[in-house]
Amino acid sequence: MSEAATAIIVAVAREARPLIRRFGLARANDTATDSRTWIGRHDGRALRLIATGMGPTNARQTVLALLAHHSCDRVIVAGLCGALDPALQVGDLVPPDEVLDAATGRTHRRPIPHRHGGRLVSVARVIASPAEKAGLFARHAAAAVDMETAAIAAVCESHEVPWLCLRAVSDTADQALPDGIERLIDDHGRLRPWPAVRQLARAPGTIPALAHLARGTARAAEALAAALPPLLADLQAH
Repeated sequence: MSEAATAIIVAVAREARPLIRRFGLARANDTATDSRTWIGRHDGRALRLIATGMGPTNARQTVLALLAHHSCDRVIVAGLCGALDPALQVGDLVPPDEVLDAATGRTHRRPIPHRHGGRLVSVARVIASPAEKAGLFARHAAAAVDMETAAIAAVCESHEVPWLCLRAVSDTADQALPDGIERLIDDHGRLRPWPAVRQLARAPGTIPALAHLARGTARAAEALAAALPPLLADLQAH
C-alpha cells in the first residue's frame, strides 16, 4: 500500500471544488475506487479527496474500495447538509459528536476528539420540505440531515479506521427545496437536462428555487473549505 493518507470524503464534485483549490490538489486516476479522486499534500501529510456520488450506497461502496486498496490513517467526512435545527443558517458548520442512521437506528460516535457538535441524522433520500425537516428534528433531536455519513462511519468502524465528520449547512430548516429535486439531478449532483426542462415547463417557480439552493450550496462549500485547514492542523497537533 502507498503512504497512509488523510482521506476527505465528499458526495459530489461541487462540494470538492473549493477544497481542491484550497489544498492545491491534482486529479488522480483511481481505478480501485472508480470515483472522482484528487491527491496532494498539506503540512507534510498526504491527502486523498474522493467524491463518492450521492446516497448511502455510493458512499458505502466507494469507501469500502478505498480502504481495501489504500492506506488511510483517518477519514474526514465532509460536504454539505440540510439544517433541521431552526437556529442554523446557511454556511454554519456542523461537527457532530454522533451520527444516527435513520434506516437502522444505529448510532455512530466519532472516535476522533473535536469540538462539540450534537447529532446528525443520515437518511436515504433528499429531505426537501420544511415539514419533513421539522419531523426529523422532533423525532431525532438532530441538528442536521445528510445521506452519506452513517454509511461511511459504519465502514470505517468495521476497518478500525478513525473518522470524524464536518458538514456545512446548504439549506435552512424552513427552506423548501425544488419540487422533484431527486429527479432533476443525478448521483453526482449534475442537472438532468430533459427532466429539468419538463419540470421547468410545468413549474416555472423551480428556477428561483434552484437558484436559491445553488447560492446556498456555493456559500456552504466555501465555508467548509475555509474550515478544513485549521481542522487538519488541530488534528496534527494532537
